[in-house]
Amino acid sequence: MLEATLLVPPVSVADHARGNRRAPVTLVVFGDYGCHYSRRLAPTVASLLRRFGPALCLVYRHAPHAPGLEHASPAALAAEAAAVQGRFWEMHDALYAAPGAITEEYIWGKARELGLDFHRFDEDRRSLELHRRLYELATSAARSGVVGTPMVFLNGHRVAGALDEECLGAAVAQALDEARRGREVVCRGEASRSAVALGVGAHSFVADLPVQDGGEDAGPGPMELLFGALAACTATTLISLARRRSLPLEDVVVRVRALGGESPLLAVARQVDLIGPLTDAHKALLREAAEVTPVTLAVRRGLDITTSFVGGAAAAEAAPSPPPFWTEPPSPARPQPPA
Repeated sequence: MLEATLLVPPVSVADHARGNRRAPVTLVVFGDYGCHYSRRLAPTVASLLRRFGPALCLVYRHAPHAPGLEHASPAALAAEAAAVQGRFWEMHDALYAAPGAITEEYIWGKARELGLDFHRFDEDRRSLELHRRLYELATSAARSGVVGTPMVFLNGHRVAGALDEECLGAAVAQALDEARRGREVVCRGEASRSAVALGVGAHSFVADLPVQDGGEDAGPGPMELLFGALAACTATTLISLARRRSLPLEDVVVRVRALGGESPLLAVARQVDLIGPLTDAHKALLREAAEVTPVTLAVRRGLDITTSFVGGAAAAEAAPSPPPFWTEPPSPARPQPPA
């Protein structure tokens, strides 16, 4: 079961990732090498990676300041120092495979087995840069509501309940199915404001009406979001096609605007600027692709929309919570950075 609590910050290239970074499902584990329960989870996660293959990506973040785990930070520093030499996951696996407490002797023994440069490894473990890295990860854990280890997030949402292979596997399978069908867009507004909150998976933003229509202009308007969807779908489709076909497309700029009339949907102009040393054949291929993007077809053909209205106390209880930006939560206590 996924909770409303979101991962902060979202996964980025700075994270340690195992598997396909472009996988539709990303599993983020906040763990601690000195934590017995984190060690028990490690083989479960490894099994899930084998089971789901390229559909699942694992991201690991340290939660190195859990109370009572005196070996956590030295071990986390060892993993980060190994990462500098390109051996993060090898050290990560070795630390979780430790038969007992993780001692300095054990860490240095594994560094020797991995063929690490001892002098560089020692210097990196002591470096201010890696200490700040652990501070940033501890801050991420605090902001994400991590109060113990291990804690797991699936596509940006915290996983509640048991973390055994059966339950986690079911959660991953459900997330994969949702990713294939498309994520639900949730919109919530309050009668006292014109702006509304939109949430899509781990992403959140605001939509509003322009001032001339009685809004506060706190975000793009509904039609602007529709035009944005058309532009974004066009650009991402062309970029993806260029990558697959190795086309020399360097940049693409898509502009969408209404041409006027009683309804903006009566006529829409889309301008696509293709930048790069493309041949006429390349341009023809990209122009053809632009005409069959999913949003282009949906707008031209129309959507079969089924609407249901619910109300009353039961609906209020079932309504999703607003995205976290809607009401700013109190700032959690954060560890102080090293001097």
